[in-house]
Amino acid sequence: MPVSEEIAGEMDLSGYILGIVILMLMFFAIYYYGYGVSMSIATEKTSRVMETLVVSAKPSRILIGKCLGMGALGLLQIVGVMIFAAFCYKLLVPADYLIMGMPLSLSSFTLERAIIIIAYFILGYSLYAVLNAVCGAAVSKIEDINSAMMPVMLISMISFYIGYFTALSASGTESLLQKVAIYIPFCSPFIVPFKILNGDVPAVDILISLALL
Repeated sequence: MPVSEEIAGEMDLSGYILGIVILMLMFFAIYYYGYGVSMSIATEKTSRVMETLVVSAKPSRILIGKCLGMGALGLLQIVGVMIFAAFCYKLLVPADYLIMGMPLSLSSFTLERAIIIIAYFILGYSLYAVLNAVCGAAVSKIEDINSAMMPVMLISMISFYIGYFTALSASGTESLLQKVAIYIPFCSPFIVPFKILNGDVPAVDILISLALL
């Protein structure tokens, strides 16, 4: 007896999985590289290296330099992960591979969307890196760095979970939280990359979101 399969709904499983992976990757990159900036500044203050540096450079330029250095490292690693993932997909995944009856493909990950995702990483990292840099500059002992970073850590965790649960509950009908969160600078780096991989986000909304971020 012949058997046929029909997919109910319009869910793009590949875009959903890829969106979740990028959301996680975005959070850990922004969180840990921002933490690295704060820890580096606090360590140099404790070891008196900063007192030597401020003689030849303004403190603001030192902080910006650290943010740029860690940001460049993070961006290179993000791009490297994307390239390696695409290479493994082309090399290891068969052309007709299915998951729960739905094809696994990278059709949702276009060059335009990749550029937008990288832009959100750069701006999102910049936001959290500057906040963490201020936390590192505000302490006089490295032991106080965790307590100084607590407000920034809470903001980043809450923003990540808003993006994560928004992704898990994604449906054809957008909630008020989904509509508002893409404009909140702390949340948009985690939400918008997922949304653009799973649907068409108006260009005006993206431009406003990036401008606010």
